Amino acid sequence: MAPTAGRGPSATARESGVATVEKTLAILEAVAERGGATAREVSDALGYPRPTVYRLLQALVQSDYLVHLTGEHRFELGYKLDRLGVSLHRQVGIPTSVRAEVSRLHSLTQTAAYFASTAEPTSSSPTSSTRRRTRGSPR
Repeated sequence: MAPTAGRGPSATARESGVATVEKTLAILEAVAERGGATAREVSDALGYPRPTVYRLLQALVQSDYLVHLTGEHRFELGYKLDRLGVSLHRQVGIPTSVRAEVSRLHSLTQTAAYFASTAEPTSSSPTSSTRRRTRGSPR
């Protein structure tokens, strides 16, 4: 690959890699929003070529972010996403007692129950320039 004015092949490769990550995340979000989807549904929704969608869906399946229901020709969220959610709850720092109380309220009222807090960001926080809001829901 010949470099273009002021941009070497590494910049082009980096941009291509970023575009692939963005497409992969968009595919993951499309499957999540629909509660599962076929490759055709994802391709139609996002406007990506079907071969690209299949390739990225398979990468997500191999990484356990999605599961492929072969009999139904559908993809659904995989188990690794649950582990990410657990990690998020740990980072956010919602105490177990608070989670238990939110869950109790949810059961008692039979409606959605959420916990929200605002916290001053720390200097190491990724949101250090803005206030951070967190929400937890019962498990």
